[in-house]
Amino acid sequence: MKGDDTTTRPRDGTGPERASARWALVFALTAAGLFSLGANDFCLDDAWIHLSYAKSLRLGEGPSYNPYDGELGFSSPLWMLLLSLAPIQTSPVLWSKLLGALCHAGTAFLASLLVIRLGAARARLEDPKPLRSMGLLAGALVAFQPDLVQGATSGMEVALTAMLCVGATYALLREATPLAFILGFAAALARPESVAFLALVGLWRAVSTRSVKPLAPAIGGAVAVGMWSLYCWTSFGVPWPNTKYAKAAAPGVEGLSYLVEMVLPRQPWLVALTGVFLMGRVLLLDRRRRASASLSGALVLGWIGTVTLIALSRPLHVGVDFFEWRYFAPFAWIPYVVICVSIGDSRVRGVIALMTPISVATLVLLVTTHARQQRQERNVTNLHTAPARWVARNVPARATVVVEGAGALRFHTPRTMKIVDALGLNDHEIVHAPSSAERVCIIAARAPDYFVLPDNIARNLADAFQFEQVEVFLEPDFAQVDRAYPLAVRVLRSHGLHDKWRTRCDRITESAP
Repeated sequence: MKGDDTTTRPRDGTGPERASARWALVFALTAAGLFSLGANDFCLDDAWIHLSYAKSLRLGEGPSYNPYDGELGFSSPLWMLLLSLAPIQTSPVLWSKLLGALCHAGTAFLASLLVIRLGAARARLEDPKPLRSMGLLAGALVAFQPDLVQGATSGMEVALTAMLCVGATYALLREATPLAFILGFAAALARPESVAFLALVGLWRAVSTRSVKPLAPAIGGAVAVGMWSLYCWTSFGVPWPNTKYAKAAAPGVEGLSYLVEMVLPRQPWLVALTGVFLMGRVLLLDRRRRASASLSGALVLGWIGTVTLIALSRPLHVGVDFFEWRYFAPFAWIPYVVICVSIGDSRVRGVIALMTPISVATLVLLVTTHARQQRQERNVTNLHTAPARWVARNVPARATVVVEGAGALRFHTPRTMKIVDALGLNDHEIVHAPSSAERVCIIAARAPDYFVLPDNIARNLADAFQFEQVEVFLEPDFAQVDRAYPLAVRVLRSHGLHDKWRTRCDRITESAP
Protein backbone atom coordinates (compact mmCIF):
# COMPACT_ATOMS: atom_id res chain seq x y z
CA MET A 1 0.00 0.00 0.00
CA LYS A 2 3.03 2.32 -0.01
CA GLY A 3 2.71 4.82 -2.83
CA ASP A 4 -1.07 4.97 -2.56
CA ASP A 5 -2.89 8.22 -1.70
CA THR A 6 -0.94 9.43 1.31
CA THR A 7 -0.64 12.26 3.76
CA THR A 8 1.89 13.25 6.36
CA ARG A 9 -0.36 15.65 8.27
CA PRO A 10 -2.97 14.70 10.82
CA ARG A 11 -6.43 15.24 9.40
CA ASP A 12 -9.69 15.89 11.19
CA GLY A 13 -11.76 13.85 8.75
CA THR A 14 -12.83 16.83 6.61
CA GLY A 15 -10.22 16.37 3.89
CA PRO A 16 -10.30 14.18 0.77
CA GLU A 17 -9.87 11.05 2.90
CA ARG A 18 -13.47 11.50 4.08
CA ALA A 19 -14.67 10.26 0.70
CA SER A 20 -13.47 6.76 1.57
CA ALA A 21 -15.42 6.94 4.81
CA ARG A 22 -18.57 7.78 2.87
CA TRP A 23 -18.24 4.47 1.06
CA ALA A 24 -18.61 2.81 4.44
CA LEU A 25 -22.18 4.12 4.55
CA VAL A 26 -22.91 2.46 1.22
CA PHE A 27 -21.30 -0.82 2.27
CA ALA A 28 -23.14 -0.96 5.59
CA LEU A 29 -26.56 -0.11 4.17
CA THR A 30 -26.02 -2.70 1.43
CA ALA A 31 -25.12 -5.42 3.93
CA ALA A 32 -28.07 -4.62 6.21
CA GLY A 33 -30.40 -4.40 3.21
CA LEU A 34 -29.37 -7.83 1.93
CA PHE A 35 -29.94 -9.33 5.38
CA SER A 36 -33.39 -7.73 5.54
CA LEU A 37 -34.69 -8.77 2.13
CA GLY A 38 -37.96 -10.65 2.52
CA ALA A 39 -37.83 -10.50 6.31
CA ASN A 40 -41.13 -9.98 8.14
CA ASP A 41 -39.94 -10.79 11.66
CA PHE A 42 -36.96 -10.64 14.00
CA CYS A 43 -34.47 -13.31 15.04
CA LEU A 44 -35.39 -12.72 18.72
CA ASP A 45 -38.75 -12.16 20.38
CA ASP A 46 -36.96 -9.68 22.64
CA ALA A 47 -37.12 -7.16 19.78
CA TRP A 48 -40.91 -7.15 20.15
CA ILE A 49 -40.50 -6.36 23.86
CA HIS A 50 -38.71 -3.10 23.10
CA LEU A 51 -41.35 -2.35 20.50
CA SER A 52 -44.08 -3.01 23.05
CA TYR A 53 -42.60 -0.46 25.44
CA ALA A 54 -42.10 1.99 22.58
CA LYS A 55 -45.74 1.50 21.58
CA SER A 56 -46.83 2.20 25.16
CA LEU A 57 -44.77 5.39 25.14
CA ARG A 58 -46.38 6.52 21.87
CA LEU A 59 -49.83 5.86 23.33
CA GLY A 60 -49.10 8.16 26.26
CA GLU A 61 -48.94 5.36 28.84
CA GLY A 62 -45.34 6.00 29.77
CA PRO A 63 -42.68 3.25 29.48
CA SER A 64 -45.07 0.46 30.49
CA TYR A 65 -45.75 -3.14 29.53
CA ASN A 66 -49.43 -3.42 30.35
CA PRO A 67 -50.94 0.08 30.28
CA TYR A 68 -49.56 2.38 32.99
CA ASP A 69 -47.87 -0.40 35.00
CA GLY A 70 -44.39 1.16 34.67
CA GLU A 71 -42.80 -2.29 34.70
CA LEU A 72 -39.04 -2.43 34.05
CA GLY A 73 -38.97 -5.09 31.37
CA PHE A 74 -36.57 -3.35 28.97
CA SER A 75 -32.79 -3.20 29.19
CA SER A 76 -32.04 -0.44 26.67
CA PRO A 77 -33.89 2.79 27.51
CA LEU A 78 -32.35 4.69 24.60
CA TRP A 79 -33.28 2.07 22.00
CA MET A 80 -36.83 2.00 23.33
CA LEU A 81 -37.00 5.80 23.11
CA LEU A 82 -35.73 5.88 19.52
CA LEU A 83 -38.23 3.20 18.48
CA SER A 84 -41.04 5.28 19.96
CA LEU A 85 -40.22 8.07 17.51
CA ALA A 86 -40.85 5.85 14.46
CA PRO A 87 -44.30 4.87 13.09
CA ILE A 88 -43.95 1.36 14.49
CA GLN A 89 -47.68 0.68 14.73
CA THR A 90 -47.91 0.36 10.95
CA SER A 91 -44.66 -1.39 9.98
CA PRO A 92 -42.73 -2.29 13.14
CA VAL A 93 -40.30 -4.72 11.50
CA LEU A 94 -39.46 -2.33 8.68
CA TRP A 95 -38.87 0.70 10.90
CA SER A 96 -36.90 -1.22 13.50
CA LYS A 97 -34.61 -2.77 10.90
CA LEU A 98 -34.20 0.57 9.14
CA LEU A 99 -33.16 2.23 12.40
CA GLY A 100 -30.67 -0.58 13.01
CA ALA A 101 -29.31 -0.26 9.47
CA LEU A 102 -28.76 3.48 9.89
CA CYS A 103 -26.91 2.90 13.17
CA HIS A 104 -24.79 0.22 11.48
CA ALA A 105 -23.94 2.67 8.70
CA GLY A 106 -22.92 5.19 11.35
CA THR A 107 -20.68 2.59 12.99
CA ALA A 108 -18.87 1.81 9.73
CA PHE A 109 -18.53 5.49 8.83
CA LEU A 110 -17.10 6.47 12.21
CA ALA A 111 -14.78 3.44 12.29
CA SER A 112 -13.41 4.54 8.92
CA LEU A 113 -12.81 8.09 10.18
CA LEU A 114 -11.20 6.72 13.33
CA VAL A 115 -8.72 4.66 11.29
CA ILE A 116 -7.94 7.66 9.07
CA ARG A 117 -7.17 9.82 12.07
CA LEU A 118 -5.11 7.13 13.78
CA GLY A 119 -3.15 6.58 10.57
CA ALA A 120 -2.54 10.29 10.14
CA ALA A 121 -1.22 10.51 13.69
CA ARG A 122 1.35 7.82 12.85
CA ALA A 123 2.43 9.38 9.55
CA ARG A 124 5.85 10.97 9.00
CA LEU A 125 7.50 12.67 6.03
CA GLU A 126 9.67 9.61 5.59
CA ASP A 127 6.79 7.21 6.30
CA PRO A 128 3.49 8.52 4.84
CA LYS A 129 0.28 6.51 5.27
CA PRO A 130 -2.32 5.54 2.64
CA LEU A 131 -5.21 7.07 4.58
CA ARG A 132 -7.84 6.73 1.89
CA SER A 133 -7.14 3.03 1.43
CA MET A 134 -7.00 2.44 5.18
CA GLY A 135 -10.34 4.21 5.69
CA LEU A 136 -11.96 2.38 2.78
CA LEU A 137 -10.78 -1.00 4.07
CA ALA A 138 -11.93 -0.28 7.63
CA GLY A 139 -15.36 0.83 6.42
CA ALA A 140 -15.78 -2.32 4.32
CA LEU A 141 -14.63 -4.71 7.04
CA VAL A 142 -16.88 -3.21 9.70
CA ALA A 143 -19.82 -2.92 7.29
CA PHE A 144 -19.70 -6.62 6.42
CA GLN A 145 -18.74 -7.95 9.86
CA PRO A 146 -21.30 -10.79 10.37
CA ASP A 147 -22.06 -10.10 14.05
CA LEU A 148 -22.66 -6.41 13.38
CA VAL A 149 -24.85 -7.04 10.35
CA GLN A 150 -27.08 -9.50 12.19
CA GLY A 151 -27.19 -7.17 15.18
CA ALA A 152 -28.25 -4.30 12.92
CA THR A 153 -31.16 -6.30 11.51
CA SER A 154 -32.19 -8.06 14.72
CA GLY A 155 -34.43 -5.31 16.07
CA MET A 156 -32.14 -5.06 19.09
CA GLU A 157 -29.85 -2.31 20.35
CA VAL A 158 -26.61 -3.85 19.04
CA ALA A 159 -25.97 -1.38 16.20
CA LEU A 160 -26.92 1.62 18.32
CA THR A 161 -24.46 0.59 21.03
CA ALA A 162 -21.67 -0.03 18.52
CA MET A 163 -22.20 3.36 16.84
CA LEU A 164 -22.14 5.25 20.14
CA CYS A 165 -19.04 3.44 21.36
CA VAL A 166 -17.03 4.13 18.22
CA GLY A 167 -18.36 7.68 18.20
CA ALA A 168 -17.24 8.25 21.78
CA THR A 169 -13.81 6.83 20.92
CA TYR A 170 -13.49 9.14 17.91
CA ALA A 171 -14.54 12.14 20.00
CA LEU A 172 -11.98 11.13 22.64
CA LEU A 173 -9.23 11.02 20.00
CA ARG A 174 -10.24 14.46 18.69
CA GLU A 175 -10.23 15.75 22.27
CA ALA A 176 -13.85 16.85 21.93
CA THR A 177 -14.48 16.33 25.63
CA PRO A 178 -18.12 17.52 25.92
CA LEU A 179 -19.14 15.43 22.91
CA ALA A 180 -17.26 12.42 24.29
CA PHE A 181 -19.15 12.79 27.58
CA ILE A 182 -22.53 12.96 25.79
CA LEU A 183 -21.79 9.95 23.59
CA GLY A 184 -20.56 7.95 26.58
CA PHE A 185 -23.76 8.85 28.43
CA ALA A 186 -25.87 7.70 25.47
CA ALA A 187 -23.85 4.49 24.98
CA ALA A 188 -24.53 3.41 28.57
CA LEU A 189 -28.26 3.96 28.05
CA ALA A 190 -28.02 1.70 25.00
CA ARG A 191 -26.07 -1.06 26.80
CA PRO A 192 -24.50 -0.71 30.26
CA GLU A 193 -21.53 -2.88 29.20
CA SER A 194 -20.37 0.14 27.20
CA VAL A 195 -19.08 1.69 30.42
CA ALA A 196 -16.50 -1.07 30.83
CA PHE A 197 -15.10 -0.49 27.35
CA LEU A 198 -15.08 3.30 27.68
CA ALA A 199 -13.45 3.09 31.10
CA LEU A 200 -10.64 0.81 29.92
CA VAL A 201 -9.90 2.91 26.84
CA GLY A 202 -10.16 6.12 28.82
CA LEU A 203 -7.78 4.93 31.55
CA TRP A 204 -5.14 3.87 29.03
CA ARG A 205 -5.46 7.16 27.21
CA ALA A 206 -5.44 9.17 30.44
CA VAL A 207 -2.19 7.54 31.56
CA SER A 208 -0.52 8.11 28.18
CA THR A 209 -1.59 11.77 27.97
CA ARG A 210 -1.40 12.52 31.72
CA SER A 211 -4.82 14.11 31.51
CA VAL A 212 -8.23 13.29 32.95
CA LYS A 213 -10.06 14.44 29.81
CA PRO A 214 -10.01 10.96 28.21
CA LEU A 215 -12.15 9.75 31.10
CA ALA A 216 -15.07 11.88 29.88
CA PRO A 217 -16.89 9.06 27.99
CA ALA A 218 -16.61 6.71 30.96
CA ILE A 219 -17.79 9.40 33.35
CA GLY A 220 -20.74 10.10 31.07
CA GLY A 221 -21.53 6.40 31.00
CA ALA A 222 -21.29 6.10 34.78
CA VAL A 223 -23.66 9.04 35.21
CA ALA A 224 -26.16 7.39 32.84
CA VAL A 225 -25.99 4.07 34.67
CA GLY A 226 -26.45 5.87 37.97
CA MET A 227 -29.51 7.71 36.68
CA TRP A 228 -30.99 4.50 35.22
CA SER A 229 -30.39 2.69 38.51
CA LEU A 230 -32.02 5.54 40.42
CA TYR A 231 -35.04 5.35 38.13
CA CYS A 232 -35.34 1.62 38.81
CA TRP A 233 -34.98 2.19 42.54
CA THR A 234 -37.61 4.90 42.73
CA SER A 235 -39.97 2.79 40.60
CA PHE A 236 -39.83 -0.53 42.45
CA GLY A 237 -37.08 -0.34 45.06
CA VAL A 238 -34.51 -2.33 43.09
CA PRO A 239 -31.35 -1.05 41.34
CA TRP A 240 -31.78 -2.89 38.05
CA PRO A 241 -34.62 -3.70 35.62
CA ASN A 242 -36.54 -6.97 35.76
CA THR A 243 -34.47 -8.37 32.90
CA LYS A 244 -31.45 -8.54 35.19
CA TYR A 245 -33.31 -10.70 37.71
CA ALA A 246 -35.34 -12.78 35.24
CA LYS A 247 -32.11 -14.07 33.71
CA ALA A 248 -30.22 -14.14 36.97
CA ALA A 249 -28.00 -17.04 37.87
CA ALA A 250 -24.59 -17.21 39.44
CA PRO A 251 -22.05 -16.12 36.80
CA GLY A 252 -18.79 -17.98 36.58
CA VAL A 253 -16.04 -19.30 34.39
CA GLU A 254 -18.62 -21.04 32.18
CA GLY A 255 -18.93 -17.70 30.45
CA LEU A 256 -15.32 -17.96 29.35
CA SER A 257 -16.14 -21.30 27.75
CA TYR A 258 -18.96 -19.59 25.90
CA LEU A 259 -16.59 -16.87 24.72
CA VAL A 260 -14.05 -19.40 23.48
CA GLU A 261 -16.49 -21.86 21.90
CA MET A 262 -19.31 -19.63 20.62
CA VAL A 263 -18.05 -16.08 20.08
CA LEU A 264 -14.42 -16.19 18.99
CA PRO A 265 -14.81 -18.90 16.31
CA ARG A 266 -17.19 -16.55 14.47
CA GLN A 267 -14.73 -13.68 14.20
CA PRO A 268 -13.32 -13.58 10.63
CA TRP A 269 -10.10 -11.85 11.67
CA LEU A 270 -9.39 -14.58 14.23
CA VAL A 271 -10.42 -17.50 12.02
CA ALA A 272 -8.08 -16.22 9.31
CA LEU A 273 -5.17 -15.89 11.81
CA THR A 274 -3.62 -13.05 9.80
CA GLY A 275 -5.77 -10.66 11.80
CA VAL A 276 -4.06 -11.79 14.98
CA PHE A 277 -0.69 -11.10 13.38
CA LEU A 278 -1.79 -7.60 12.33
CA MET A 279 -3.16 -6.75 15.78
CA GLY A 280 0.02 -7.95 17.44
CA ARG A 281 2.26 -6.07 15.04
CA VAL A 282 0.63 -2.69 15.54
CA LEU A 283 1.27 -3.06 19.27
CA LEU A 284 4.77 -4.51 19.18
CA LEU A 285 6.23 -2.34 16.42
CA ASP A 286 4.74 0.98 17.47
CA ARG A 287 7.76 2.23 19.40
CA ARG A 288 7.03 5.91 19.00
CA ARG A 289 4.27 5.69 21.59
CA ARG A 290 2.81 9.03 20.62
CA ALA A 291 -0.33 9.96 22.54
CA SER A 292 -2.53 9.69 19.43
CA ALA A 293 -1.05 6.41 18.27
CA SER A 294 -1.26 4.86 21.71
CA LEU A 295 -5.03 4.56 21.28
CA SER A 296 -4.41 1.36 19.30
CA GLY A 297 -3.20 -0.32 22.46
CA ALA A 298 -6.12 1.14 24.39
CA LEU A 299 -8.56 -0.36 21.90
CA VAL A 300 -6.99 -3.80 22.20
CA LEU A 301 -7.08 -3.59 25.98
CA GLY A 302 -10.66 -2.30 25.88
CA TRP A 303 -11.81 -5.13 23.64
CA ILE A 304 -10.10 -7.90 25.61
CA GLY A 305 -11.22 -6.50 28.95
CA THR A 306 -14.82 -5.88 27.87
CA VAL A 307 -15.51 -9.28 26.33
CA THR A 308 -13.87 -10.96 29.33
CA LEU A 309 -15.99 -8.98 31.79
CA ILE A 310 -19.15 -9.79 29.83
CA ALA A 311 -18.25 -13.48 29.86
CA LEU A 312 -17.63 -13.46 33.62
CA SER A 313 -20.53 -11.25 34.68
CA ARG A 314 -23.55 -13.17 33.39
CA PRO A 315 -24.65 -16.79 33.00
CA LEU A 316 -23.92 -17.96 29.45
CA HIS A 317 -24.64 -21.38 27.99
CA VAL A 318 -22.53 -23.03 25.33
CA GLY A 319 -24.80 -23.88 22.40
CA VAL A 320 -27.13 -20.89 22.75
CA ASP A 321 -26.87 -18.68 19.69
CA PHE A 322 -27.68 -14.99 19.08
CA PHE A 323 -29.74 -14.72 22.25
CA GLU A 324 -26.51 -14.66 24.28
CA TRP A 325 -23.66 -13.74 21.94
CA ARG A 326 -25.44 -10.47 21.06
CA TYR A 327 -23.92 -9.08 24.28
CA PHE A 328 -20.50 -9.30 22.63
CA ALA A 329 -21.55 -8.08 19.18
CA PRO A 330 -21.47 -4.28 19.82
CA PHE A 331 -17.71 -4.47 20.26
CA ALA A 332 -16.94 -6.49 17.11
CA TRP A 333 -15.70 -3.38 15.26
CA ILE A 334 -12.71 -2.87 17.55
CA PRO A 335 -10.26 -5.46 16.13
CA TYR A 336 -10.85 -4.16 12.60
CA VAL A 337 -9.84 -0.62 13.53
CA VAL A 338 -6.56 -1.92 14.95
CA ILE A 339 -6.02 -4.24 11.97
CA CYS A 340 -6.50 -1.42 9.47
CA VAL A 341 -4.06 0.82 11.36
CA SER A 342 -1.54 -2.01 11.09
CA ILE A 343 -2.27 -2.42 7.38
CA GLY A 344 -1.00 1.13 6.85
CA ASP A 345 2.51 -0.13 7.56
CA SER A 346 2.34 -2.82 4.87
CA ARG A 347 3.38 -3.02 1.24
CA VAL A 348 0.78 -3.75 -1.44
CA ARG A 349 1.71 -7.41 -1.84
CA GLY A 350 1.74 -7.87 1.89
CA VAL A 351 -1.72 -6.35 2.21
CA ILE A 352 -3.14 -8.75 -0.36
CA ALA A 353 -1.59 -11.73 1.38
CA LEU A 354 -2.77 -10.59 4.82
CA MET A 355 -6.27 -9.47 3.89
CA THR A 356 -7.31 -12.26 1.51
CA PRO A 357 -7.85 -14.83 4.32
CA ILE A 358 -9.83 -12.28 6.36
CA SER A 359 -11.97 -11.36 3.34
CA VAL A 360 -12.71 -15.01 2.53
CA ALA A 361 -13.55 -15.80 6.16
CA THR A 362 -15.84 -12.74 6.29
CA LEU A 363 -17.73 -13.84 3.18
CA VAL A 364 -18.16 -17.42 4.40
CA LEU A 365 -19.29 -16.40 7.88
CA LEU A 366 -21.58 -13.72 6.44
CA VAL A 367 -23.37 -16.32 4.32
CA THR A 368 -23.74 -18.81 7.18
CA THR A 369 -24.87 -16.08 9.58
CA HIS A 370 -27.53 -14.92 7.11
CA ALA A 371 -28.86 -18.47 6.69
CA ARG A 372 -28.97 -18.95 10.46
CA GLN A 373 -30.74 -15.63 10.97
CA GLN A 374 -33.41 -16.54 8.41
CA ARG A 375 -34.11 -19.75 10.31
CA GLN A 376 -34.28 -17.85 13.59
CA GLU A 377 -36.72 -15.33 12.13
CA ARG A 378 -38.96 -18.22 11.03
CA ASN A 379 -38.74 -19.54 14.60
CA VAL A 380 -40.00 -16.25 16.01
CA THR A 381 -42.81 -16.12 13.46
CA ASN A 382 -43.95 -19.68 14.20
CA LEU A 383 -43.50 -19.65 17.98
CA HIS A 384 -44.24 -16.05 18.94
CA THR A 385 -45.85 -13.89 16.26
CA ALA A 386 -48.30 -16.51 14.96
CA PRO A 387 -49.52 -17.40 18.50
CA ALA A 388 -49.83 -13.68 19.27
CA ARG A 389 -52.03 -13.06 16.25
CA TRP A 390 -54.11 -16.14 17.07
CA VAL A 391 -54.65 -14.93 20.63
CA ALA A 392 -55.62 -11.47 19.35
CA ARG A 393 -58.31 -13.04 17.13
CA ASN A 394 -59.64 -15.80 19.37
CA VAL A 395 -59.19 -14.83 23.02
CA PRO A 396 -61.51 -12.32 24.77
CA ALA A 397 -60.06 -8.81 24.69
CA ARG A 398 -60.10 -8.49 28.49
CA ALA A 399 -58.55 -11.86 29.25
CA THR A 400 -55.41 -12.38 31.31
CA VAL A 401 -52.83 -14.45 29.46
CA VAL A 402 -49.68 -15.93 31.02
CA VAL A 403 -46.88 -16.31 28.48
CA GLU A 404 -43.24 -17.23 28.04
CA GLY A 405 -42.00 -14.97 25.30
CA ALA A 406 -43.42 -11.63 26.25
CA GLY A 407 -42.69 -9.59 23.11
CA ALA A 408 -44.94 -10.37 20.16
CA LEU A 409 -47.80 -11.42 22.43
CA ARG A 410 -47.86 -7.99 24.06
CA PHE A 411 -47.35 -5.99 20.87
CA HIS A 412 -50.02 -7.70 18.74
CA THR A 413 -52.79 -8.16 21.30
CA PRO A 414 -55.34 -5.55 22.46
CA ARG A 415 -54.19 -3.18 25.20
CA THR A 416 -57.19 -4.30 27.27
CA MET A 417 -55.69 -7.80 27.42
CA LYS A 418 -53.36 -8.32 30.35
CA ILE A 419 -50.18 -10.21 29.46
CA VAL A 420 -48.16 -11.78 32.29
CA ASP A 421 -44.68 -13.18 31.71
CA ALA A 422 -44.27 -16.48 33.56
CA LEU A 423 -40.62 -15.69 34.33
CA GLY A 424 -41.40 -12.23 35.64
CA LEU A 425 -39.66 -10.33 32.87
CA ASN A 426 -42.45 -7.76 33.01
CA ASP A 427 -43.80 -8.39 36.48
CA HIS A 428 -41.62 -7.34 39.42
CA GLU A 429 -43.52 -9.44 41.96
CA ILE A 430 -43.03 -12.64 39.96
CA VAL A 431 -39.36 -12.04 39.21
CA HIS A 432 -38.58 -11.28 42.87
CA ALA A 433 -40.58 -14.17 44.31
CA PRO A 434 -38.46 -15.89 46.99
CA SER A 435 -39.21 -19.39 45.71
CA SER A 436 -40.67 -21.20 42.72
CA ALA A 437 -43.74 -22.13 44.78
CA GLU A 438 -44.40 -18.50 45.64
CA ARG A 439 -43.91 -17.61 41.98
CA VAL A 440 -46.64 -20.07 41.03
CA CYS A 441 -48.95 -18.57 43.64
CA ILE A 442 -48.34 -15.04 42.37
CA ILE A 443 -49.17 -16.21 38.85
CA ALA A 444 -52.34 -17.79 40.19
CA ALA A 445 -53.23 -14.52 41.92
CA ARG A 446 -53.23 -12.86 38.48
CA ALA A 447 -56.28 -15.07 37.69
CA PRO A 448 -55.05 -16.23 34.27
CA ASP A 449 -57.63 -17.23 31.68
CA TYR A 450 -55.11 -18.64 29.20
CA PHE A 451 -51.49 -19.75 29.03
CA VAL A 452 -49.25 -19.58 25.95
CA LEU A 453 -46.21 -21.67 26.79
CA PRO A 454 -43.54 -23.87 25.24
CA ASP A 455 -43.63 -27.52 26.24
CA ASN A 456 -40.93 -27.36 28.91
CA ILE A 457 -42.57 -24.55 30.90
CA ALA A 458 -46.05 -25.96 30.37
CA ARG A 459 -44.87 -29.23 31.94
CA ASN A 460 -43.45 -27.34 34.93
CA LEU A 461 -46.74 -25.54 35.56
CA ALA A 462 -48.99 -28.54 34.84
CA ASP A 463 -48.50 -29.80 38.37
CA ALA A 464 -50.11 -26.63 39.73
CA PHE A 465 -52.64 -25.57 37.07
CA GLN A 466 -55.43 -27.42 35.32
CA PHE A 467 -55.03 -26.94 31.57
CA GLU A 468 -57.10 -27.56 28.48
CA GLN A 469 -55.24 -27.30 25.17
CA VAL A 470 -57.01 -25.20 22.55
CA GLU A 471 -54.26 -24.67 19.95
CA VAL A 472 -50.69 -25.71 19.24
CA PHE A 473 -47.94 -24.14 17.12
CA LEU A 474 -45.11 -26.37 15.94
CA GLU A 475 -41.57 -25.44 14.94
CA PRO A 476 -39.66 -28.44 13.57
CA ASP A 477 -36.32 -26.60 13.44
CA PHE A 478 -35.75 -24.43 16.50
CA ALA A 479 -32.50 -22.68 15.53
CA GLN A 480 -31.79 -20.49 18.56
CA VAL A 481 -29.27 -23.13 19.59
CA ASP A 482 -26.43 -24.84 17.77
CA ARG A 483 -28.23 -28.17 17.60
CA ALA A 484 -31.71 -27.41 16.33
CA TYR A 485 -34.64 -29.45 17.64
CA PRO A 486 -38.45 -29.49 17.32
CA LEU A 487 -40.37 -27.21 19.67
CA ALA A 488 -44.07 -26.58 20.28
CA VAL A 489 -45.88 -23.63 21.84
CA ARG A 490 -49.32 -24.47 23.22
CA VAL A 491 -52.30 -22.27 23.92
CA LEU A 492 -53.95 -23.62 27.08
CA ARG A 493 -57.22 -22.59 28.67
CA SER A 494 -56.87 -22.37 32.44
CA HIS A 495 -59.29 -24.03 34.84
CA GLY A 496 -57.51 -22.79 37.95
CA LEU A 497 -55.20 -24.43 40.45
CA HIS A 498 -55.31 -28.05 41.48
CA ASP A 499 -56.77 -28.45 44.96
CA LYS A 500 -53.44 -29.24 46.61
CA TRP A 501 -51.89 -26.12 45.13
CA ARG A 502 -54.86 -23.97 46.09
CA THR A 503 -54.35 -25.04 49.70
CA ARG A 504 -50.61 -24.48 49.41
CA CYS A 505 -51.03 -20.96 48.03
CA ASP A 506 -53.54 -20.13 50.79
CA ARG A 507 -50.92 -21.10 53.38
CA ILE A 508 -48.23 -19.05 51.64
CA THR A 509 -50.53 -16.04 51.56
CA GLU A 510 -51.41 -16.39 55.25
CA SER A 511 -47.76 -16.67 56.27
CA ALA A 512 -46.69 -13.66 54.20
CA PRO A 513 -45.61 -10.65 56.33
